[in-house]
Amino acid sequence: MLSSITNLENTNIYHFPSCRKHLEARNRSFDAELAASNFVKMIGIRPNLLGYKLLVTAIVEALKQSNTLTPLSKNIYPTIAKQYSVPVKAVERNIRRAIESAYIYDPERLTSVFHYKTGKPYVTEVISIAVETIKFECL
Repeated sequence: MLSSITNLENTNIYHFPSCRKHLEARNRSFDAELAASNFVKMIGIRPNLLGYKLLVTAIVEALKQSNTLTPLSKNIYPTIAKQYSVPVKAVERNIRRAIESAYIYDPERLTSVFHYKTGKPYVTEVISIAVETIKFECL
């Protein structure tokens, strides 16, 4: 009886067309964040680091602004710095340290993603390869 009531309630919900667009956009941004966090975990960056959150946010921002060719330090880092209330230099430093700690912990894991690289990758390389990987998997 209770299950039939809840099914009835779910079928009678009507979303206005503008609400549907908003819900679809929200689901797409959530998918981008999920894909970015999966990529960051795949390369071995631990979620307890501040650089993990900053890198995920940077990848999502880069996915949103994929058609711009401006440098990260002028376009994406200031946005993230405002969002997390940290200086712009701290954004890059924390991301760099997170990548460094992943490289120190398991260098083979990082080099399996960055095939051409012999040392630890730069922040811009991580973000650009993450964006390309997520675009390739989603399309």
